[in-house]
Formats: sequence, C-alpha cells, structure tokens
Amino acid sequence: MSSVLLQKIRSAGGISPVLQQCEPLWASLEAVGEKWAKVIFEHDLAAQVIQKTPLNGKEAEEQMSERFGYICLPYSTTGLRAVALDSSTARRYAAIKLKQASDTLSQSPRLFLRLMCDHPARTLWKELAKAIPVGPDLPADFSVVDPASLPDSFDPQEKLIKVVLAFAEEGEEDGWLLEGGEEFPELHLFYEAASLTRHAGLMHEKASTGKAAADPAGQANLRKQMRTSTIKLDAVLERLSLSLADCSRFEVGQVIPLPDVEPGILSLCAETMHGSVAISQAELGTWKGKRALKLTSPVLESFAQEIAEI
Repeated sequence: MSSVLLQKIRSAGGISPVLQQCEPLWASLEAVGEKWAKVIFEHDLAAQVIQKTPLNGKEAEEQMSERFGYICLPYSTTGLRAVALDSSTARRYAAIKLKQASDTLSQSPRLFLRLMCDHPARTLWKELAKAIPVGPDLPADFSVVDPASLPDSFDPQEKLIKVVLAFAEEGEEDGWLLEGGEEFPELHLFYEAASLTRHAGLMHEKASTGKAAADPAGQANLRKQMRTSTIKLDAVLERLSLSLADCSRFEVGQVIPLPDVEPGILSLCAETMHGSVAISQAELGTWKGKRALKLTSPVLESFAQEIAEI
C-alpha cells in the first residue's frame, strides 16, 4: 500500500462529511497549488490533497516548528490560519532565485531561507484567499511572519484542520529531480475548522440550488437528443473463450463445435458503458422475406429502467 494512500486513510476521521466530500473545494486547493508552483518554481507540477487532519492550536504550533511556518498580518481567527513549507522546498526556491544548485544551500541558516521564502508564502496566501474566501479580505499591504514572533496567535485548544498538498512531476521525465530538487514540494495549510466546514456547506448548497434551477427547456432538449441517439445491438449465438495460440491456428474450412447452443436460439446484446450486455433472448426466423429476430423473454429490467429514466 502506498504512503499516499496510507496518509489518506489515517486522515479520514474526525472531519465533517460535508467537508470531507466537498470535491470542488479540494479541487480548488489543488488548482491553486499547481498555479503557485508554476510561478514560484517555473515547473509544471501536479498537486494532490493527500491529507486532511483535525488538530488543535498547540499541535499546529508544534508541527510548524519543524518546518518554515508563516501566519498573516493582520491575522484573523477564521479562515486560513497558517501555511508551512518544508526545508527542501525553501532551499529549491532560494537556489532558483540565486541561480545556483540546491545542495550548495544545505548549510544555509534557517533565518536566511525563511526570509527568502517570504515571497512564495505571501503569494500562496494571496492565491488561497482569492480562490477559497473563508476569512476576511486581505489588505493590499498584508505580510507573512514567523508564528514564533507572535506567541498568542494560536489558542492551544482551537480546532484546526491541516490540509497537506503534495506535488509530483507531470509527465514521465523527472525534470524536477534532475535539475537539483531533493524531493518534491509539500505544503501544509492550517485552516480554522468551523469556517472551512461552513464554506464547504455553502458550496454544497450552491451546487444543489444550481441543479434545481437548471433550465427545464434545456433538460427536455437533452432528453430528446438522447432518445433519438443510436445504440448497437448484436444477435449472439454463442461466446467462446480461446487462447491466442488456438486462434492463431484457425484455418479455412475448420469446424468449431458449439455443444451448448440450441438451434435458432440467440442472445440479444447491447453495447453499454460496461461492455456488451445480454438484454434479452430471441429466436432466429424470417419476416417479410428477411431474416428477423423474435424476442422470447422480456428486456433486462435494469436496462429498461435506465431507458425509462432518460
């Protein structure tokens, strides 16, 4: 089992189902992450939300102390509360700006890397606030600072949700690694739980309202088009499973036995999204001088139900 899948399983509990299942919200986060990576690292990196973990303010402070954490000034107790970058990400950004290899900055002071990464942290915060407006509007002159410089910025018992965005190279070539990246970036985003959950609920209500208010004329037109569309039907006498070696030895005039076939009895099969499905039984005969099928059993109920619902 992959480490990414394990992280998803472990982080599944303790979060409201409305938030957990709000795919548009997580898709927005991933889109922001990819846009941010393109600007900051000049690389096309695919972003994926791999973890959503509930935690309190004390736990958030402890986890951010192991990374390069930033909070916003002026800060609010709602919305996005903090972001954190890992050390390899900080070194990679600094190396890009200084036009040198990442490994040359392995001994760089943390303060130097933190100051270098003020810009990407501020850019990330700005894009997140625009795409997922769960807190107050940001003033044009907002700044990002080390949480350690504001010891009262977190209530130890406040409820937060940590969202982890992991990045990976798009395509088959590991250009990021070949160009000096020690590992792919990973962002930790700390949201105030209630405001993020409330935002997910609003997104869900908006989506539901949009579906209810869909244009009736448009739905009728779509239904009409679907009912006049075509589907492929096959009259199948028998299906055989043979090895490729057996098939390669077929010759003209060869007789292939069909021991279980009843003369004239066929299956009527339809091509569906799940492949060819037998929807009825039929007999082979003639009608008005042409070959024809006569159904001998009702059409498969599930197939008929899908047609009735269109």
